[in-house]
Amino acid sequence: MLQVSEVSRQLGLNPQTLYFYERIGLIPPPQRTPAGYRLFSQQDIERLSFISRAKSLGLTLEEIKDILALKDGHSLTCRALHQQLQKKLQQIEANIRALQTLRDELQPILECCQQNLERLDGECTALDLNRFSSGEMVMKVEILGTGCQKCQQLEANAKSAIAALNLEAEVLHITEVSEIVKRGIMRTPALAINGQVVSQGKVLEPNVIKPLLQPHS
Repeated sequence: MLQVSEVSRQLGLNPQTLYFYERIGLIPPPQRTPAGYRLFSQQDIERLSFISRAKSLGLTLEEIKDILALKDGHSLTCRALHQQLQKKLQQIEANIRALQTLRDELQPILECCQQNLERLDGECTALDLNRFSSGEMVMKVEILGTGCQKCQQLEANAKSAIAALNLEAEVLHITEVSEIVKRGIMRTPALAINGQVVSQGKVLEPNVIKPLLQPHS
């Protein structure tokens, strides 16, 4: 049996990550010493190791939870798991295409920078703001959570609110536990706008999100 510090050191996990996994039900509540310290069994460590490997492959915590449910002999069927993994593969392929597009867009900028480096003054014009339709910074909207259905609904509602206001915004879905913990988020899904967390544990409707997206006078 290992304590939190020993498990953290062995698996390279932050102690807060272990507490978070326990809180959302990814791992069962571990045994405790008479003094109240958590004790992790070999089975717990193997489960945590599986979670880490699955996360490194790009699976969300919600997807990992479903796989573990199947592993534990619960409700998820092989057919349902097959569909989920197939969907994940499609997402990965879509991400690859998006990255290839981004690479094609960055390549000419890199070449422009290379040309500027050869000039005596070294002035860089590759990212001249006049090339953009607006001089304003793009708003950043983040959905922080495990990738669950509520997280996806919040993301859809945020995109709907952004479209209704005709705003230019970058929408990101953050599933990295260390980032969620670092933000001090206790309940998911959470919504952050330009780095500021504006809600936790709620699926806000588009009409509620709209005022949050608009600058205050």
